[in-house]
Amino acid sequence: MKQSKRVLLAMALLIIAVMLSGCTLFSQKSGSVKGIVTMGDGETPIKADVFIDGKKIVTANDKGEFVILLKTGNYKIHAEYLGKASTPSSIEITNGNVLEKQIKVSGLGILSGKIITENDKAIEGAEIKLGAIKAVTDKDGKYTMVVAPGKQDLTINYKGYVFTETYEMPESDEKKDIKITDLKAVTLAVKKLDGTSQKELEVDVIAGNYKNTVKTDDKGSITLIAPINAKVSAKLIIPHTTATITSAKDVILGTDTEVILDVQEKLLFRDDFSSDKGNYEFIGTEIADGTLKRTADAAGRATAWLKTDKIGASDNYIVVAKALGGGAAWRLNAAVPDDYDYQGKVDNLVFYGYQNPANTSGSQFSCFHGPNGPSGGPFWGWQRDLDFNNKLVNADGKETHPILELKEAKQVKGEENVCAIMLERVDGGREVSMWFDGVHQFTILDSETTVHEYPDPIGERSYFHQGGGVVLVLDPPKDDDNPSSIFTSLEIYKI
Repeated sequence: MKQSKRVLLAMALLIIAVMLSGCTLFSQKSGSVKGIVTMGDGETPIKADVFIDGKKIVTANDKGEFVILLKTGNYKIHAEYLGKASTPSSIEITNGNVLEKQIKVSGLGILSGKIITENDKAIEGAEIKLGAIKAVTDKDGKYTMVVAPGKQDLTINYKGYVFTETYEMPESDEKKDIKITDLKAVTLAVKKLDGTSQKELEVDVIAGNYKNTVKTDDKGSITLIAPINAKVSAKLIIPHTTATITSAKDVILGTDTEVILDVQEKLLFRDDFSSDKGNYEFIGTEIADGTLKRTADAAGRATAWLKTDKIGASDNYIVVAKALGGGAAWRLNAAVPDDYDYQGKVDNLVFYGYQNPANTSGSQFSCFHGPNGPSGGPFWGWQRDLDFNNKLVNADGKETHPILELKEAKQVKGEENVCAIMLERVDGGREVSMWFDGVHQFTILDSETTVHEYPDPIGERSYFHQGGGVVLVLDPPKDDDNPSSIFTSLEIYKI
C-alpha cells in the first residue's frame, strides 16, 4: 500500500513538473507573423488592414507595424489600403517561431506640401483631409499623407474656418502647396480708452465658424492667423466686482493695427461730486466740495434724485458707489418708473437716495425702512419693494420681513467703502447682486409676484418693481460741520 502511494505521488510530481516546464504536451502549437506594410516603394509605411486567408485580422499602426498570433500551419496574407490591395503571399507558421514579413501595397502616392496664409505665413495645426485621409500641419505648415489617386474633395479646417476644393491626385507622388487667401497672419494691439495696453487679457476672435482665443502678451498685443473680417471681444471685469461685461468690436485684420476693448466704454455715467454736476440734476440736496450733505428738510432727511434718459427699468446695469463710512447704507429704489415725472421737474427718474437712520453694526441692504415705509406715497404706496427689507412687525408683534445685514462687511467711520449692485432681468423678476469692498456678498431674486404682509394701514399687497436704479442712502450725523458719511463717486455701467 505504501509503495502504491509513493508511485502515485511521483506521478503527480512529474505532471506538475511537466506543466511548469512549458512542455507542449498540454499546449496548442502556435507561432506568429510580424512585419510592416509599406507603399510600393518599400519605404513609406501605411496604416493598412492586414488579412489572413481573406479575413481582416488587424490594422497596422502609424509606423505600418503589425503582429499576428497564429496556429502552426500554412496561410495566405495580404494588406489593403484605400481600396488598393497587395498580392496575397503564402506564409508558414511553425511552432514557437516568429516569421517576419514585409507587405507592399502598390498604386498609392504621397501628397505633401505646405499650407500658408495670404501673406505667406505658415499655418500650424491646420487639418487637411483628402477623401478619408487626414493630416495636421506642423510648425512650418507642412503636411504629408499617403493617398489613393483620383478626383476627391480636399478640405482644410483651421479653428473652424473651412477651405474646400476638388483635387485630382495623380498616380504618383505629388507636392501641393496651398495658399488660403482668406486667412492672414496679423498682430493686433488691444488697448484701453486712455491708450494703455490691455495685458494678459483673453481675447476671442470670431469670424463665421472660425473661433480662436488668444491672450495678449506683455505688450498688450495678440498675434494670430484669422480671417480678415473678424469680431474681437473680451470679458472685462467691472471695477470693485467679480462681474464681467463683454466688449466687442468689428475689425479688418491687417488694416486695423489696434482695437479698443475697455470696460469704460460701458460706463454710462460717472460723477465724483465736484462742483461740476455733469450729467446729473439733484433736487433736495446740496453738492459742494466733493460731498453730498444733508439738507434741512422735513425730519432732517434728504432725498437725491438722478435725472437721466439713458437707462430705465428694462435695462440691466451695475452701479458702483463710493462713500466715506459712518452710517452709509446701500439701497435699491422701488418707486420710480421710467416715465415718472416728479412734480414736473424731472423726467425718467432712475436713481434716488432716501436718508434714514441706518444700522451701522454691519452694512444693511434693504429698500424699505420702518413700519411706515410704504405709506410714504407716491414713492412707496403704489410700487413694490424688494423681497428683503427692514424688520417689519404685524399687529401681533411678529416679524414679517427680516433685514439682510452684512455683518462681516463693516463700515469704518471716515474710511472709504465701495459698494456695487447689479440688476439683471431674469424669469420671474430681477436678480440683485451686491459686492462690498470688492467682495461678493449675495445674489438674490427680487420676484415680480411675491405678496408680502405689511402693517396697517398698508395691508397685504404686491409691489411691482417698475423703476430701475441703485443709490447710496446716507445718514450723516446731526453735526453738519463734521460729516462722517459722504459720497465720493458714483458710476453706472450698462450690461
